[in-house]
Order: sequence, then C-alpha cells, then structure tokens
Amino acid sequence: MNDAPAVSAMFEHLQNCLPVFVPVLPSLKCATAVGGIVLLLGLLVVRHVYYRFANAASDIDQQAWIVALLVVLYVTQLVFGTVKRKHYTFRSVAQNQQHYANLHWIKEYKEALGR
Repeated sequence: MNDAPAVSAMFEHLQNCLPVFVPVLPSLKCATAVGGIVLLLGLLVVRHVYYRFANAASDIDQQAWIVALLVVLYVTQLVFGTVKRKHYTFRSVAQNQQHYANLHWIKEYKEALGR
C-alpha cells in the first residue's frame, strides 16, 4: 500500500485552497512612483503660485504658495495611500482567487443550511 501519491495530491489541493502571503513592498514601490510624479507636478504648480504672488501688495498674498504646498502634500498623501491600497488588493485577490471563491461558497452553504 503506497498512499504517498494520494497524500501528496490531497495536500497539493489543500495548499491551493489556503491563502497565500502577499508582500506589500511591490505595492509600496508602485505607490511611491505614482506619489512622486504627483508631488513633482504639484511642486511645479506651487512654484508657479510662488512667482505669481511674489510681488503682491499684502503679506497674505505673498504666502499663498504655502497653502498651495500644503494642498499638494495632502493630495500626494491621498494618492499614495489609495494607490497602495488598490494595488495591494488587486495583487492579493489575483494570488488568492481560489481562497476567496471557497469563502463565497462556504458562506452560501452556511446560508442554505439556515444557520
């Protein structure tokens, strides 16, 4: 009785059903690249605002570039976080499709039993 191939096949199928670890570093790299591009474009806008209001009469108008800089930093942070989350979610679902499908069918089975 040689059950080794059957046991190997069973564990192989079981391994396909379990979730796989998805590293976050590729998502961080992607988000950093996109965030860097957004930051550079935003800094060009801040530079334009700085030179446009450099000779303004009031001190408040001269400091308008600071508000523009804060808005650019906030938008960059939002873009970075969103890109990182979405990229990681897509990678996680792509690598764990079978696991998520199993969760769906286990939920359906539970609801069919009425529990």
